[in-house]
Amino acid sequence: MARRGDFAAARDMYRRAIARGESLVAADARYVYYRLTLASSLTRLARALTGLGRAEDARPLVARASDLVASASSADPADARLRFELAYAYATLGDIEAAAGDGGAAQTWYRSARDLMVALRD
Repeated sequence: MARRGDFAAARDMYRRAIARGESLVAADARYVYYRLTLASSLTRLARALTGLGRAEDARPLVARASDLVASASSADPADARLRFELAYAYATLGDIEAAAGDGGAAQTWYRSARDLMVALRD
């Protein structure tokens, strides 16, 4: 939905996914896939909110997603899914900074995302 520009519908869908993810993490916070699923939904909601012009509302969501992925990544640093999701969160933070008019901060986040993706390739 977000790919088609329907950010409002995407927002509603991601909010439901976050509610499911929260319940899964509450049931078993140690299971990495549950944290990854929640983080993914948080990042995608942040992107939808940014598309709706609400970048500041998106910032805490993607910060939480980054924290979830970083903590899960410490349990399995070689997991490519976690590294990809962290790179996606960093790129989203770049979009948020760009929307706020801070091109320098946006470039820093974009470089961090790129560096993670390059490391995945190698």
